Amino acid sequence: VTVTAYAFGYNPIAAVARWTDSQFWFETENISATNELIVTLKDYGVEEQLVPTWLPVEYKLKSLNAFESDYKLSFNAVYTRFMDNKNEELSINIVKKQNETNIIYEIDNNGALPFKVNDIDHYIMDNLGKYRIVWQNGDVECYISGDFTENEATKMIDSIYKE
Repeated sequence: VTVTAYAFGYNPIAAVARWTDSQFWFETENISATNELIVTLKDYGVEEQLVPTWLPVEYKLKSLNAFESDYKLSFNAVYTRFMDNKNEELSINIVKKQNETNIIYEIDNNGALPFKVNDIDHYIMDNLGKYRIVWQNGDVECYISGDFTENEATKMIDSIYKE
């Protein structure tokens, strides 16, 4: 039941009862949409700051998967929203590599825009109208792709390193 509730963006544990003399209501704490991914990474022993705590408006967790193999441990979280009469998607992918494997990313003619935060180079790129953020932190390679703007990309990057 809790997993289903998380999938719809509602955490029943985060609801707090409030009341006055004449009214009663529940308030939900402001928990990041990416909190479940952060907890899952820690469960697998991945402690680095890799996940944005800020996502563009209205994105809710749709699915979260972890995959283990002999050469890598990977995580995929998919978030969706309904915006401007269409479904939009954002995907966060984290790959902890056990050996030297390369992930290849397709980009358009504009190339990749470097954005450095915490001495880590992040690259913002566009391919076929979808943005992607790619970076490496030690032996972990991360990428976020989907329906968001360049400005939203920089906000997500900044939120990774905010305490």
